[in-house]
Amino acid sequence: MISKNTIVSHVVELCHQHGVQHIIFSPGSRNAPFTISFNEDPRFKCYIIPDERAAAFFALGLAQFSKTITAVCCTSGTAALNYAPALAEAFYQRIPMLAITADRPEEWIDQGIGQSIRQNNVFNNYILKSHTLPSNTEKHDYAARLINEVLLYANGKVKGPVHLNVPLYEPLYDTVGKPEIMPRKVEKLNFLHRVDATEIQRLSKKWNSVSKKLIVIGAIEKDTELQGLISAISSDPSVVVLTETHGNLVDENFHPSIDRIIEGITEKHIEAFTPDILLTFGVNLISKKLKNLLYKMDLQDHWHIDPHPDLVDTYHALTVHIEDTPLGFFNLFLGASKPKESDYSAIWDDLEHATKSVHYQFLENVPFSDFYVYNQLIKALPAGSFVQMGNSAAVRYIQLISQRYDIIYHGNRGTSGIDGCTSTAAGAAWLNTDKLTVLMSGDVSFFYDINGLWHKYISPLLRIIVINNRGGGIFRIIKGPKGTDQLEEYFESRHHVNAEHTAKTYGLDYHQATNGDQLRTELSHFFDKKSKAAILEIFTPTTDNDKVLDNYFMQINKALGNGEM
Repeated sequence: MISKNTIVSHVVELCHQHGVQHIIFSPGSRNAPFTISFNEDPRFKCYIIPDERAAAFFALGLAQFSKTITAVCCTSGTAALNYAPALAEAFYQRIPMLAITADRPEEWIDQGIGQSIRQNNVFNNYILKSHTLPSNTEKHDYAARLINEVLLYANGKVKGPVHLNVPLYEPLYDTVGKPEIMPRKVEKLNFLHRVDATEIQRLSKKWNSVSKKLIVIGAIEKDTELQGLISAISSDPSVVVLTETHGNLVDENFHPSIDRIIEGITEKHIEAFTPDILLTFGVNLISKKLKNLLYKMDLQDHWHIDPHPDLVDTYHALTVHIEDTPLGFFNLFLGASKPKESDYSAIWDDLEHATKSVHYQFLENVPFSDFYVYNQLIKALPAGSFVQMGNSAAVRYIQLISQRYDIIYHGNRGTSGIDGCTSTAAGAAWLNTDKLTVLMSGDVSFFYDINGLWHKYISPLLRIIVINNRGGGIFRIIKGPKGTDQLEEYFESRHHVNAEHTAKTYGLDYHQATNGDQLRTELSHFFDKKSKAAILEIFTPTTDNDKVLDNYFMQINKALGNGEM
């Protein structure tokens, strides 16, 4: 059965034609035509999650893992507004999502009718395309064109979230056996811009002439072909590659753990490390230390590779925007690049070795703290795990720990909010049926998104690790808040909540640790196969964590200052 409303049936059919497989609903009446129609269609997998914000982040996790458009559908009114955080995150992560918001017909907006707000273009700043479909079902051909257009934007050369707002007249529950009219699918063939031979020659001539080239990689999906190309170019002694964990490209020549390495670059060293050409790709760089360092450098040439036509000038030094995918560009560029004699790679290697030595010495005696915990967690992860990095302190600590090449790193670093980390991890875990999905989250982030567990799609392969330091520990790490009288109450939001009752409420196994011995014991079996998901809550000392981290960086600076670099 399918809704009698022709436009609704067009949305359903075209969603299938454009590859949508998963639809997450939140309960409501105005969206009933979609609920019935999608649920009755065996081509779709339907989910029901009551909290719209959690539903949208769950959809984000599904789309992140499947790399296909995932849809969310809600009733009219403020329900739609709860989609905004996840859509913004998808926009900046470039993850394809479709928000379907049911609406009252246009003549009833602002007329005192319940559950009606101005939904037209409500997400306008955070989506690639939005259309409000006609309420007159006789305009179904026009509606089909708008639906096709929205779905093509979601899966275009630059992917991202889109929005269909659908005004619906009553009756809402009438159905027919099959659609009365089938819509026409529209295809769009995207041929990515390719740098022509003349431009490759011009760029490579400049690249080959300079002796200091720095490649910085932001968030990107694991890609073995691209990894091979970057590995090949990194063998050039004049080329250095810096990559963050969520860059997911690894090689012995690359330099992860950026914050640790660049701690040793002082004002007197900065000129030696300043590249002649900075080349960047990927999105949403985590390291604020690196951003600040690049701001300070006198950058003369910054090339950025991105298929999106908008200019991204993060370091106020952009000179060349290469409108292509990294894979497309390096496939053309690698053959034209030539190694150049240089000590640039060597000075970065020396810095890497010096800071790594201090790092491992420090970890031998590090006291029980957030730093200690994250080091133990990364070491204990089973090979093949998919790590969902929580925001704020969690993602920063993970960047300091030596990168594991046999795990995949993800995180909501599009907008860097704490509001949907648990929901996103739950969505990704639901489709990740072969390997563990492990969320490493701070306590505030976990409790903020507690409705991310309020549904029946919690995979037994989901492991949630909550580092509970009784508040927002990030505010003791970053400069500013620690020196105020408002630190504990207004910035940290100090609390005395734990996750034990949360685990019981939602039917998850619960484990806890309060010291190093307990943690090692729990980690020896926490990742074992279980019949249901599990939470490991680790209680760390609130007022010691920042001191440990400060001491870590002090030890690096002390060692380098003593001439060990």
